[in-house]
Amino acid sequence: MPPKRANLIPAVPPPGEDDARREWAIKYRSSFTTRWGVQGGFVNKVVPVRWAVSNQDLYQQQSETIWGVALREFINLELQIDNARPSNLLGRNGSWVKEYRRQMEEEGPKASGVRLGEADYKEALGEWIDALDSIAALKATAQASADLDRALVLNQERMQTDQLMMRMNEKARRQEQAQANYTAIVEGHEQRQGQIIDTIDSESSTDSPPSVLDPTEEESIRHLQTVTSSTRSSSTKRVRPTSGLLASRSSSVKRGKMRTEEGDTVVQSATVLADAMKDGMEMLVQGLSGARKAPADDETAGRLDRVEKAQLEIQQAQKVADEVAKERHEQLVALFQAQITK
Repeated sequence: MPPKRANLIPAVPPPGEDDARREWAIKYRSSFTTRWGVQGGFVNKVVPVRWAVSNQDLYQQQSETIWGVALREFINLELQIDNARPSNLLGRNGSWVKEYRRQMEEEGPKASGVRLGEADYKEALGEWIDALDSIAALKATAQASADLDRALVLNQERMQTDQLMMRMNEKARRQEQAQANYTAIVEGHEQRQGQIIDTIDSESSTDSPPSVLDPTEEESIRHLQTVTSSTRSSSTKRVRPTSGLLASRSSSVKRGKMRTEEGDTVVQSATVLADAMKDGMEMLVQGLSGARKAPADDETAGRLDRVEKAQLEIQQAQKVADEVAKERHEQLVALFQAQITK
């Protein structure tokens, strides 16, 4: 039975007036007793236990603190008893729950008791503990599922990152290979150019009839030698290895800019070399055309044929170098734009 109210406490508002009942409980709970009654208070204790069983959905959906606030208001209204933390009694680790579990382990499932209301109390508390165990199992299953989903997402992100790094490393490897091919082409072209010039110099230095290369042709050859030696260092400059990719996006953009600038330098060097060779060959052809007009013996004619053949080889090598430089420049620009947009 609920304790007798003091004369100063008005009657409990009727059911349905939830706001008024809540205000009443909050206002007068300080005047309520904290004792559950005589002989263990089982007659009063069974009331909040049965409320907990009926409102187990609230316990499952809300936190234990919110559920405890609602239980406290119910105890205030129904029993005029106050307990500041009823969740410490009927929560998963509450004192009433722990005591019941201990008794079940020591005494077995006994639903009867010698004290008033003890049997009903134990029966209701057993139902509530079954509900607690079911709710805990559901929460554990939901948590395991959430952990699995989170692990799958993290694994997918790592796989995407690894794939991106592999693609970037492959792009860098292709760029380095393209740069190496371009350098090999330029070096081979310069080597052939040097051999042709050395051959012409050696032939012009030997005793020959007056119809050999005139001063204009010699000036053209010297011009080619000067241009080749001056552009060799810049045309063969390698792009810094790009296989070591940066971890952050800002540093990747910086390296992309550096690669583009270095690629532009290579392209400009190749353009300078090609233009210089073209000018030199035009001067050489002009001199050769003058020599063609003059009478020449077989040795001079053969030498002129070799020079013309060398000119054709130089033009072909120049075309290949131009194509490689253009492709290299396009690759570097595409990589830089891709890194900027990511």
